[in-house]
Amino acid sequence: MRPPGVTARPGETIEWVNRDILAHTATAEFKGIRSIDYYCWFHLNMKGRIEAGRRRSAALEADPLRMITPHNPLRPSARLAYTAAMYSLERPIVFEQIVKKSRFLAAALPIADEADAKDALATYAHADANHNCFAWRSGQTYRFSDDGEPSGTAGKPILQAIDGQSLDKVIVIVTRWFGGVLLGTGGLIRAYGGTAAACLRAGETIEIVPTLEGTIEAAYSDLAILKARLAAVPGLSILKETFHGGGAELTASFPEWKSEDVERLVADTTSGRSTLFVPR
Repeated sequence: MRPPGVTARPGETIEWVNRDILAHTATAEFKGIRSIDYYCWFHLNMKGRIEAGRRRSAALEADPLRMITPHNPLRPSARLAYTAAMYSLERPIVFEQIVKKSRFLAAALPIADEADAKDALATYAHADANHNCFAWRSGQTYRFSDDGEPSGTAGKPILQAIDGQSLDKVIVIVTRWFGGVLLGTGGLIRAYGGTAAACLRAGETIEIVPTLEGTIEAAYSDLAILKARLAAVPGLSILKETFHGGGAELTASFPEWKSEDVERLVADTTSGRSTLFVPR
């Protein structure tokens, strides 16, 4: 389930409580302009701490990322800049509706990149239909097509449906079989955008968590305890182990905001004999 408040309006700050994150720089971003409204720190079940953070917002306007001391001496790893959480679809979903005798069939799928989007379009487009319109987004890259419909009446409304639900790494293909009744510009926008939005709402979503990969050189004497402690870190996965004469090289994936915590855990567990290396 999505956390509350992830859909922001201009001038509105996004805020929620996350059990693993002690502090957020709450931001709202609109048309490429990022404005930091205020700095909040969160402590579970202590509403007064949140209110205190709000009252200090004016003092933090010049440097919203600085730590607050001595009242809240947070580690740098506990600070994150957020606009809004982003999501993707967990699995493909289809939705169909009839609008003034025209049949609209939407297929929404998770994708990793443009190649996946092209494969999805080749699979889900219908050769016997009048129009196979689509839009997809993967990070800052996006594409959309009206496929013969009047310009701006199909592809762009589909993309707006994706963005309006804070989705990323998703393609939506809306196929239309003409039913004999002209819908007009406004009708087409509502039909394509509405069909895409309804399809996406019917799907199950998962949050996209930015991750990093790092390597750790560990001696055999440290390997067992180090792997056990790494396995206890939420969101961390050991992707590969490469063994050599002196020990092993571990390749691990973990949430980006936990990088300093993982680095400290490795150093503490091995008494400084091992370090985490993250390519920059």
